[in-house]
Amino acid sequence: MSLIFYHIFAMLLLYSSIMYAATNTAYDLRSAINDDPRSRAARALVESKEAEVDGAYSAYYPTISSTGSMGDIQNDDPLLRDGQKRVLGLSIAQPIPIFGKERALVEAAQAALKAEKVNLGKVQQEIYYEILDTAFQVASLRNTMQIRGAIEKLLRNRVKALHESVRGGGARITDLGLAQSKLSQAIAYHTNAKADYNSMRAKLTSLLPNFDPQLLMTELKPERLGLQAPESVDQALLLAKQNATTIRKAQAEVERAKAEHDVSKANIWPQLTLNFQVQRGSFGEISQNSQGIFLGFNAPLFEGGSRWSASKSAAYRFTSAQEALRAELRTLEQRIRELWTRWQTLKGSVLSWERSIKEQETTLKLTREQMLGGGATKIDVSKAQEIILESKLQGVQQRLEHNRIFLQLLLEMGELNIPFVGI
Repeated sequence: MSLIFYHIFAMLLLYSSIMYAATNTAYDLRSAINDDPRSRAARALVESKEAEVDGAYSAYYPTISSTGSMGDIQNDDPLLRDGQKRVLGLSIAQPIPIFGKERALVEAAQAALKAEKVNLGKVQQEIYYEILDTAFQVASLRNTMQIRGAIEKLLRNRVKALHESVRGGGARITDLGLAQSKLSQAIAYHTNAKADYNSMRAKLTSLLPNFDPQLLMTELKPERLGLQAPESVDQALLLAKQNATTIRKAQAEVERAKAEHDVSKANIWPQLTLNFQVQRGSFGEISQNSQGIFLGFNAPLFEGGSRWSASKSAAYRFTSAQEALRAELRTLEQRIRELWTRWQTLKGSVLSWERSIKEQETTLKLTREQMLGGGATKIDVSKAQEIILESKLQGVQQRLEHNRIFLQLLLEMGELNIPFVGI
């Protein structure tokens, strides 16, 4: 009974450790993305536009100002007043939002804020894409390095076996020379693979400072990262038109251009204000007390056509933004279809390589059986093993390209969201 309890406790402990590591990695991802200078710069622009939105609402609020004067005035002219002057005044001007300028100013600021928020999301998805793309390359290069090491080890053993066989007269010296040449190439490839792996690992460390690349999964799979593939190209297009950051940004630019056009149109109309003024004080022996309330009216009669020109310019910018959105939609569809086709082609290629490796493993098994019966040699088995390793190497590269295209597809669709599992 105690042994069963021990095993259950050990399994729970292992599961908790895995979930803790995954949660920490997800936190590292979010922290790295938020702390990236590109993300901080985009967030600062969002905060700037939020401040502008708060400022835009001031168009609805009254303007309160005060005046005052204090001093002694002396005049030799008997017709002019002199004496001590002590005057304080207060004026309040309340805009009357009739012609829509105030609303247009707020909507323009809100549209600019929306555009910057979309841009922040775009920047963060691009950073996350770079992290994932680098992580996939690190995992692939690590597998490549290991396979290259296995090929080098295999060829070393073959060269050693050929040395013995040449001395015994069972192999030609040319066979040994060819094997030594292949070994030299294998050593060079293995060295290059180590350099590529260390270089890409350093890049991953710079993108994820608190993440240990040694903890990276042996083989990264998109589904384990919470990345869901669309079921069809039509679904991919539908999701892309809804969520793609390029489309959302273009839509926000249309809203901003429309709001700026509304502001320019509202500037043509007069501005109405309700004004209240009060003054208290004296000038010499005479009271300077006064108060009043009146309606203010400010209408541009002639400014050389500057306001009309500004309105026409804003209208053209609005039309340009609409056309840019249509062009972005068309370009997005082209990119989605191209990436989908490449992804599907590579998916088939990966499956073909996997079938090929299984067939070669069957051949290796038969070669070993023949060797036991005297129908094949250790060199034949070694060559069969080399073929499998070379095929695995190609399979790793095909799988990497397949996964990288899939990441590009998700990035274009706007579906590259930070998961709650680790890498």
